[in-house]
Amino acid sequence: MSMWSGFIDMQKEADPTFSIILPTFNGEQFIKSALDSIEQQNFNDYELIISDDYSDDATLDIISQHSVEPDILISQDYNVGIAQNLNDAVDTSDGRYLAFLDQDDEWGEGKLLEHKRRHEKECADVVYSDLKGIDSSGKRIRDIPLPDSEPSGDQLIQQLLLSHNFIRSMTNATVRKSCWERLGGFDKLLQLAGDYDFWLRAAEIAEFEHIESALAKKRTHDSNFSSNHHLEYNEVLYIAQKMSIYYPGVSSEYITQVCRRQNFRRAWGLYQEEKERQVIEYILRTFGYNTSLPDEIGLRPHLLLILSALDMVTGDLSLGRKILALRDNFSDWYRG
Repeated sequence: MSMWSGFIDMQKEADPTFSIILPTFNGEQFIKSALDSIEQQNFNDYELIISDDYSDDATLDIISQHSVEPDILISQDYNVGIAQNLNDAVDTSDGRYLAFLDQDDEWGEGKLLEHKRRHEKECADVVYSDLKGIDSSGKRIRDIPLPDSEPSGDQLIQQLLLSHNFIRSMTNATVRKSCWERLGGFDKLLQLAGDYDFWLRAAEIAEFEHIESALAKKRTHDSNFSSNHHLEYNEVLYIAQKMSIYYPGVSSEYITQVCRRQNFRRAWGLYQEEKERQVIEYILRTFGYNTSLPDEIGLRPHLLLILSALDMVTGDLSLGRKILALRDNFSDWYRG
């Protein structure tokens, strides 16, 4: 790993309020928009740390040409993966709070200032805001309001398990650095669900504060890494196994619910790939996990089983898909 720190602005305080953590990998399509949203902030007591995970596109060129210069730019010598790349960036930081921005996403202009207020007023370790969903052009798709958090401890862990990560992202969150250090950052074995794992571990010790305003924009596009359903399936089940071992105070029903939901989400991913026989396999696994907890997926496994069977029987006519296409919000149907 090589590191350049010659971009440091000597007018900044030695210990800024925020360290902005911006990990990149082949992000040429949207990195300029992310940097633009940093430039538009109405609070400038921050350092910007960009860690690039061995991009082979124009990402670094775009960064070098932008008016927002990183205080620290890390250029990995090989592809280390999402978790390690993020951890390396945080390891170089000096801010009291960590503000995360995914390369595909954007912030609203008042993001940092409002998060600072909440950290200080509420003595919060984690502050998260609502989100706006945007498409590849930056057009708003929908508003994404998030719930208030339960008190830290088992209640908050169970809320996160039941909701499948209600915080949704790192882009809409800031974390007290001492809290990050106590938890040891991201689990290096996770490439997709590292944020979910981190929030679950933080829930045991940290105070969470919710801002009921969409101060961050989460982008959905065809090349999103988060569209890898198979990887998500394996990682979330790994997290559930960790929770069952290290957090005995959490009801086993919550772990069971996670497994039920993940098998359905995997089935839906396979349905999008037109792999109906495997869909049926994972739907049957879904039926094997039963709890008395509220079940947000409801009858969807049964409906997906019927649709898959219809597609298999009708062949090229794909009757099941034609029925499903009549629904609004087709792409988001599996989430409930």
